[in-house]
Amino acid sequence: MFLLRKITIENHGKCIIEAKFIDDEKRGNEGVFSTLILGENGTGKSFLLKTIADIFIFLDKAQIYKRKPKFHYEKFSISYFIKGNEYVIDRNSGSEIICKKDGVSIDLYDVELPTNVLAVSFMVNDKFLFIDPNQKQSNSGMYRYLGVRKTTNATYTSSVISNVMQSVVQILCDGLFKEMYMVLKALHFDSDIEITFVNNSKGKNSNVTLIKVDCSDCDMNYFVNYVINGEKLSNLIKHGIIRPSNISFYKTGEKIDFENCSSGEKHMIFAFSGILNAISENSLILIDEPEISLHPEWQIQYISLLKKVFEKYRGCHFILASHSHYLVSDLQGDTSSIVTLSKENNIWPKAELLNFDTYAWSAENIIYNVFGLRTTRNYYFESDLRKLLSMIQAEDCTDIDINKIIELTEKMKKYIYNEDDPLCAIVNQAEVFIECIQKD
Repeated sequence: MFLLRKITIENHGKCIIEAKFIDDEKRGNEGVFSTLILGENGTGKSFLLKTIADIFIFLDKAQIYKRKPKFHYEKFSISYFIKGNEYVIDRNSGSEIICKKDGVSIDLYDVELPTNVLAVSFMVNDKFLFIDPNQKQSNSGMYRYLGVRKTTNATYTSSVISNVMQSVVQILCDGLFKEMYMVLKALHFDSDIEITFVNNSKGKNSNVTLIKVDCSDCDMNYFVNYVINGEKLSNLIKHGIIRPSNISFYKTGEKIDFENCSSGEKHMIFAFSGILNAISENSLILIDEPEISLHPEWQIQYISLLKKVFEKYRGCHFILASHSHYLVSDLQGDTSSIVTLSKENNIWPKAELLNFDTYAWSAENIIYNVFGLRTTRNYYFESDLRKLLSMIQAEDCTDIDINKIIELTEKMKKYIYNEDDPLCAIVNQAEVFIECIQKD
């Protein structure tokens, strides 16, 4: 079980961000846990995901090399649970790193880190550290970049197709047909996948092999043991004799090449196949804006699909940064948490861990109570407004009523857009009422 609990970043004596991701009572979770980070544009959601990844990259390198690696900010503190133990690591300055396991001081080299840290994004301008997965030196670390960039600052359509082909081939070689079928089913695809292989030897690219696999009904070893010219497919791939050159899916029997899929379909296949190819138990998976190009139906199902597809990878923590209220409606309180970000003094983000269950909430409820947005004719806003008006107009008022009036008044103040807003008059009336009651 891996669960990220809290991080704090300081620089030049100022707190850059302090974010708590779980309540302590949830530390015993052994399944897949999800945290959704919400906030307006510019509140630092991507910055927070990148910072989490950078801390673990730093710690991973610090355990390998004698000379401590560089970190962008002077100080950080991070705490997390893994396999029932709590680790707290403080980097105070320079090479000073203080580590504790369940409150007892330990050496940095005895700190257990998550098995993998996966950075997932379908944006060409994501903020994650780019590391080419094809570079041998990158394979030794826990961090994997699973974005669409091909270089530090560029992306190519061909690289997306190539990544999907390589991921799906490895998934099928590993016998993960059930997991791949769940993704296909969610996208309303048929259960079949067709992969085209070509001979990688010079002058032999005309030798083409098509392999069609039914993910809903296939022996686990079917793909890896598939024989081409007397050789197992797995051996031909391992030795670089053949390579995948195209991948196709089916919808109501019609063949669709990956490059002809919709942007939402490409995004889902890219993200889920990439994670499936890299995940293991006790991993941390960071996903930036998973809702990009996705139909609302897929957004609503996204987190529950994550938990179904990766169910057997016990103790993984998925942290997603999003604008979408549809993702919020799919969160179950016992295996999920919500963190909201807002700008404090318009400089650094302020994080707040929300403590309620939003599963199956309506869109209006989420927009009002989670995103903090008042919309025209919002049922929940009007309900609170009517409640406030009736309470300040009542003849009798208990202490409980007074506390509720104060709570609703403070809540309403957050939804005043300008001085001409009619809501101002109601809030002013409530404040006068509170003042009079408190004097008495």
